[in-house]
Amino acid sequence: MTTLTPETVSERISDSERISDHSALLPPTEGYPWHSLPLDPERLTRYLGACLAQGVGYELGAKAHDLGAVLPDYHAIDCSGWVRAAVAVATNGNPNKAPVILPDGSVCQNDWCAAHDLKRSDFAGCRLRDGLTRIAFIRASTERPVGHVYLVRNGRTLESFGGHGPGSRPVTTHVLSAETTDVYVLAVRL
Repeated sequence: MTTLTPETVSERISDSERISDHSALLPPTEGYPWHSLPLDPERLTRYLGACLAQGVGYELGAKAHDLGAVLPDYHAIDCSGWVRAAVAVATNGNPNKAPVILPDGSVCQNDWCAAHDLKRSDFAGCRLRDGLTRIAFIRASTERPVGHVYLVRNGRTLESFGGHGPGSRPVTTHVLSAETTDVYVLAVRL
């Protein structure tokens, strides 16, 4: 297995989408020795609410045009596009720092999390009501040709999923509990 670093991930992530250093991330501390994102959970929840209010649907391959816009500028979006836009909005609260722009695509987002030293978790952590925001992945396979990415906070997802669009569901939903392959702690409590 290849060890992922920001350099090896750069083959999958274009220069305009890559954070070439860890400056946008919160640094490790003595009590928490991993990087995390300066993500505001209230901004994240408001963004999901705005998507629901506008009736945004799901469409494979659909992306946000203006990352960081507080109101969605699209009528449909896929899972990685939604996570990318939501993280940009939720990390855009500090005027002294640029928002975190994740790469596009669930495979690239998974690689990015590994390469940027986010803490690995397990699926059981997704069920916790601990105030942490996690990012979880379902890898593509022969049975499932398209992967999936979603955010989790306090046992519920924040995601865009097929047949629905942006929304929230219990993380105990069968497809999530049966097929999630990778989980990282994206943000600790601010």
